[in-house]
Amino acid sequence: MAKTIYLYSDQIIHWNIVPVANRKNIFMEVWGATSTKKLLDFLVSYFGSSIEGFKIIISEDSPSIGQLKNIDPSDSSVNHALTTWMQYSEGKGKAWRIQEIVHVGHSSPNSASFLSIDKLDGSDLIIIQDWGMDIRQLEVPNLSEHLVDKWVIFRSFSPLFEGNLWHEFQKELGERKILMISVN
Repeated sequence: MAKTIYLYSDQIIHWNIVPVANRKNIFMEVWGATSTKKLLDFLVSYFGSSIEGFKIIISEDSPSIGQLKNIDPSDSSVNHALTTWMQYSEGKGKAWRIQEIVHVGHSSPNSASFLSIDKLDGSDLIIIQDWGMDIRQLEVPNLSEHLVDKWVIFRSFSPLFEGNLWHEFQKELGERKILMISVN
C-alpha cells in the first residue's frame, strides 16, 4: 500500500538563543521540508512495523538549503529567524517558552524552485507549507486544476490568505482540502 506525498515548503533556519548563567547558548534548527520529512520518516517507521506493506514515498521540490555545517545568519541563500527563549515560573516548576521571534529577512531572489506538475499529479497527498517567505508568490498556472481530486494540506502563516499559491489553492476548495493556520 504505497502512498506518495508531494511536499513543497519554504525553508528556514531558526537560531534559538537560550540564556544560561552568564552566557547564551545558540543552536540551529532546520524548519520546512527537513522537519516535515523527519515527522514522515517517523510515521513510516512506526506504521511500517505494524501495517504490512505500509510505505510512504516523499517527493519534493522545496528550495534547497545547501551545506548546513558552514551556514550562519548572514547567509542570504536561506531564510533565517532568531528566537529568544525565556524560563517562566509555572506552578511548582519552570517552563521554557519563546519570548520573541525575529525574522531576519527573506533569502535571495529566485531561491524558490518550481512545483513539478508531474510529481504533483502522481501523488496521493500534497503538503504545501507557506511560511510567508519564498514560495508564497510562486506562479503555477492552473495549479487548482491539478488539485481537484487530491488530498491537500495547505499550511499557511501570517499574513494569511495572501499570495499566488493561496489563490490557486482556494479556487477548488472541497472536502479533501485542509487549511492549517497558526493563531495567537
